[in-house]
This record gives sequence, structure tokens and C-alpha cells, in this order.
Amino acid sequence: GLAGEPLSVNLTAEGPWLPVEPAPALEAPAAPPMPPSTTQTARITATSRTAATEPARTDLARTDFDRGVRPATDTLVGTVTLRNANWRADYLANHVQIAQATLHLGGMATEFDPVVFTYGPVKGTASITLPANCAAPENGAPEAAAKSTPSCEPQFQAQFASLNAATLQNAFLGARQPGTVLSKLIDRLSSSSAPPWPAMHGTIKANTLILGPVTLTNGSTSIEITGNTADLTDVDATLLGGHFHGSGTLRWVSSDQQQPAYTIEGHLERLSAPAVGQLLAMRWTGGAINMNGTIDASGFTPADLATSAKGKLHFDWRHGSVANTNADAGADASDIPPALAHFDEWSGDAKIADGAIAVGDNRVVAGGRNHPVHVSIQIANPPKVEFGQIDQLQNP
Repeated sequence: GLAGEPLSVNLTAEGPWLPVEPAPALEAPAAPPMPPSTTQTARITATSRTAATEPARTDLARTDFDRGVRPATDTLVGTVTLRNANWRADYLANHVQIAQATLHLGGMATEFDPVVFTYGPVKGTASITLPANCAAPENGAPEAAAKSTPSCEPQFQAQFASLNAATLQNAFLGARQPGTVLSKLIDRLSSSSAPPWPAMHGTIKANTLILGPVTLTNGSTSIEITGNTADLTDVDATLLGGHFHGSGTLRWVSSDQQQPAYTIEGHLERLSAPAVGQLLAMRWTGGAINMNGTIDASGFTPADLATSAKGKLHFDWRHGSVANTNADAGADASDIPPALAHFDEWSGDAKIADGAIAVGDNRVVAGGRNHPVHVSIQIANPPKVEFGQIDQLQNP
């Protein structure tokens, strides 16, 4: 699937070229002595890289064979440079455009220098390493031995200046919008005979990642791809004035699931109250907000993701204040419970389902009392916040 300008090749090949015959067994009868010139020629073929570059080792060669020492193996080293190339794989929705790339052959791995590539609307830089001299552990091998076995999976590092989650999904998985034809990739992935993604692992970094109304900065993750599943670990990013750390899973389209599915779990630490309030079209002030939870969602569009989202959240916010100056987008100011005007602590649990985030068990500590409140946030653009009336007052 590679097309482009002619390759520039600079290769060096070395080796014994011919297999070495094993030394005769000790119990075998001695062979008749060979003429010196013939014996010398045989040993040069077996042990030298070339007859012109290494002297004959008639006596030493026999000792090497008797000791079981392996001769030098064939080697191929050098570089292959390609320019203005298009690369296409069955498991990708589009082709990859490469301005220039250099492949290094030989040694313990085959490596691509950092490559500037364009994949549809996605632009980035990537380096790839293909390990050599590796083998999968045998069945039944001890766990320690399996861990010590070099991985044969390609390793990559990708760097992006800016990414948009929706654009990235469309580029890699294809898009399904009302009035358009299902992409050929989706058809392939929906078939049991569809080619899976090759197993690989690596790291991805992005200066900015636009995730709907939220922008993450300085994001990074480790990713392991197996079949039609990508597992993300050590996900780190800055958002809403705070920090996110977690993990996730992306499952491609399958025969029983016609759209990609996502699972995300993690911790949100020290979120800025004004930033979260602005996201909800409200005016929030006070201390930092901490959250943790898990979300499952599936779909191609923001509406699909919002309606399919299910999960739970736990939050804790100290010394805060909730107000609103935009009743059209946020909650009506008259509906905001008085206890939220200024409180010492607000903590509780929320459930994500049916396109909304509903706050369940919670408590607002204000004025020396506990004030449970009811809150529902419709996941939309912009979101709609609804407050319920305080139904009881309790001593802390």
C-alpha cells in the first residue's frame, strides 16, 4: 500500500551466505585427510565473511565447531528513504501522506526517524520502532520468563500540536452522519472477516485536545492496541484549571455493535470553580472542586455520546458559592437553593444516565447545618441546570 517517488537505498549486506555443516560426531570414523588447499577453502566458506577480508582459520575453525560456537549470521544494515509517499492500510479509513521518512535497518530494531505525516485533517509527528530478535513466549512459560521476553509489537511515539476529538474519530473510524453513506471502513469493521488493527503500543502527546466544550492541554497517554480495542493508561491532562489522571478503553465497531464504545475512569483534581461554572453558563466562585468517577458512552456524534452516557461521579467542593446571571442558558436564579449562596462544603454522588447528570445523595454544609439539595444537569450544548427545592434541614 505504499506509493510515491523512487526510494533512496543505501544498504550493506554481509554474511557467511552458506550454512555451516556440523562437525562429525566423535564416534564416526575419521574421514580421509583432504589436501591442504581443499581443507582451507572449506573452512573459509564456513567462517569468513568474505575470502578476501578474513584469513583462513583451518585449525581454529574446527575447534569452534567442536565447541558448538555459531558462526556469524547474515546481516543487512543501512537506510531506506522515501519522499512524497502515500501509505494505505486496510484497517485505516484514509491514506497517510508522508513528506519524507528514513528507515534504519539493522541492529536490535528497525526504526523510522521522526516522520511528519498528514492523515486526512490530522497532522502530527511520529517515530516507529520494529523490534528484532524477539519471539512470543511459549505456551505454559513461567510468568517471569514471559515478562523477560522482548516484545515483538511495533512501538511508536506520536506528537500532535492540536487535536479535535470529533475530527480524530472521523479520521480513524470513518463518520456516519445523517444523509451520508456508511464509510467502507465501517462496513469492513462490521464484518467478521474485517482486518483488525495490528498489535502495537506506544505513547501519544497533544498540546491541546478539544473534547466538545472542554479543551485539554498538555495531554499524554500510553496506548496498547490489540485487535479492535485500544487500552489507554496513564492518561494525564490539564483542564478547567485543574488536572485529570485516569485510563480508558476504545472498542471499534463490531458485528454486534455498530458504533465505537468508550470507557473512561479517573480523577479530576483542583478544578477551578469559575471555570466549571462558566461551562454551565453560571457564576461559581470559591475553592477547588475534586471529582472521580467512571463513564461509558458510545456513538459517532456528540448527541449519540450524550444520550448513551452512563456512569457515576463523586464530588467534593469546599468554601464555594453558586449564582447565575444568565437564566436563558443556566438555571433560573430564583431556583438556586439559598444554602448554595455560600457554603462550607458541598459533597455527594451523581448518576449519569438518560442524557443527564443527576445529583443523588449529597449534603451542603452551611450555617452549621446540613442542607440536601437536588440538582439535574442536562448534557447538551449549552447544558441546562435545574435545581430542586430543599426538602429538609438537619443538624450536622
